[in-house]
Amino acid sequence: MGIMQSVVTSMLPALLVIIGSCFAIHIMLHYYKATAEKNISSRDAAYVSVVHLIRPLVLAGVTSSLGASSLVVFEVLSIREFGLIFTIAILFSLFLCMTVIPAFLALLKVQVRDMDEIKGTQWLTGFLRWSTDLSVRRPLIVLSVFIAIFAVSLVGISKIKTGLDVASIFPDGHRGKVSLDAFGENLGGVRV
Repeated sequence: MGIMQSVVTSMLPALLVIIGSCFAIHIMLHYYKATAEKNISSRDAAYVSVVHLIRPLVLAGVTSSLGASSLVVFEVLSIREFGLIFTIAILFSLFLCMTVIPAFLALLKVQVRDMDEIKGTQWLTGFLRWSTDLSVRRPLIVLSVFIAIFAVSLVGISKIKTGLDVASIFPDGHRGKVSLDAFGENLGGVRV
């Protein structure tokens, strides 16, 4: 595509691994559920998993790519390029997860797993059940705690200072400050 790597675009691989992993985890979870609940072939389990997940995964992929595509309107070139590449990459990741993973699963021997007996996850399952139970039985308490945390967050967010005047780091008369001031006066500044 002729796009140079920048600090912004260097984040793409990590973000794509995260998004692709999320898609894949959902497919694998439904695959294992399908094989645990029925006497089913790996091909049928893969098919059932994709059919069950096609709407939510496509919606997640499309909305994520639409969000990424909103970066295309930025005037900063590196952010615009990031938005373009990320939009295409999310959709490609979705396509791979909906085609390649089920193809591999269809070729595998069925491995029945009891989802509640996966080693080391009992504490997590217990915590998630407890927190869900609390949310459903005591919604006012949960919402009150959320509103309190949100209010504290707003106070903290309002104190965040963005931007940095690099010249302010240097003492008056320093060679770096003099150079930065010259760039600012004659060439429009060093910051884009």
